Amino acid sequence: MNNYVDHDWMEARWITFDYFPGLYQKTKIGILGCGRIGQTVIEYLKPFDVQVLVYDPFLSDEDAKRLNVKKTTLEDIFTNCQVISNHIANNKETENILNYSLFSLMSDTASFINTGRGAQVVEKDLTRALSEKPLRFAALDVTTNEPYPFDGMLRKLKNVLLFPHIAGYAHSEVHCLSDCVLKQFDNFLDGKEIENTVTLDMLKIMA
Repeated sequence: MNNYVDHDWMEARWITFDYFPGLYQKTKIGILGCGRIGQTVIEYLKPFDVQVLVYDPFLSDEDAKRLNVKKTTLEDIFTNCQVISNHIANNKETENILNYSLFSLMSDTASFINTGRGAQVVEKDLTRALSEKPLRFAALDVTTNEPYPFDGMLRKLKNVLLFPHIAGYAHSEVHCLSDCVLKQFDNFLDGKEIENTVTLDMLKIMA
């Protein structure tokens, strides 16, 4: 946010204290899509002692119990969660699934994070919702068109952070990816179990 830019130091502190509740034991976090990445995010959230709400039609009741999350609707998540992180499976059925009817439900200080796919977001609707409530926030690693247009409306909003589709890797992390591939190739040649296998069925529901 731009509290520190738009206000003096003390005023920015009080804006933060008054409007942003923090995480510990107070906040509901919404995870859209509970595949491998969504489940990893849930694991990272455990130390914060937050309630995690999940939207994923493919998540079984057994897996929800194992992950200690609550399965629910998109409307419930956008209405009640302070932070919403998108990892929905990328397919024709999910294009434009996140629209104004959902973004308008966000609380005045809720945050939306998209490291999934830009095609799932109706960007003019997100822009409208963020413009109406300037303490709402969005961090977008992906957009419908990449690069995002220089004259696009999201660039003009102070409550948006745009990233050039780099979540999860930078410089040395690229070598980590190649090392992982080589390791699994060696496992294949040696007749060992291949880790992180992706099947054709999995591709139907993966982000």
